[in-house]
Amino acid sequence: MREETELYAKAVKLWGEQAQEMMVIEECSELIKALCKYRRGKCTIDDLINEMVDVQITLNQLRFIVNDESKWQRWWDYKLSRLKDMLVENSPESERK
Repeated sequence: MREETELYAKAVKLWGEQAQEMMVIEECSELIKALCKYRRGKCTIDDLINEMVDVQITLNQLRFIVNDESKWQRWWDYKLSRLKDMLVENSPESERK
């Protein structure tokens, strides 16, 4: 992970925060387009995964830019807990109770 963080730091230093933030937007839009095409059978799983990786890398750069791990972890834990609760509430087992 340290090597990845160094890569993100170098990218942000080279191109700047604003440019990398714009890349997140661009990559997310490309993922949306690829997912729509994938669902219509107009692109492959490799095309979809390629866009997913681009989004993840740019999101990791954005996380590096924002640089607030304690808030990140708090939100991460909250969102996962909420997902877990929703899964329990919507599971077939809960309907039988």
